[in-house]
Amino acid sequence: MRRIEYTPLPEIARAIRNPKEHGLPTIRKSIQKWGSTPYLG
Repeated sequence: MRRIEYTPLPEIARAIRNPKEHGLPTIRKSIQKWGSTPYLG
């Protein structure tokens, strides 16, 4: 059986490798290394 557990946002631990924490140079390096795909949304 599944259940939904509600947690206040301040109680959620941050991901160590959250890409929103990276600077533009890091993101640029990643795109150069791995490429990118167009947004299909």
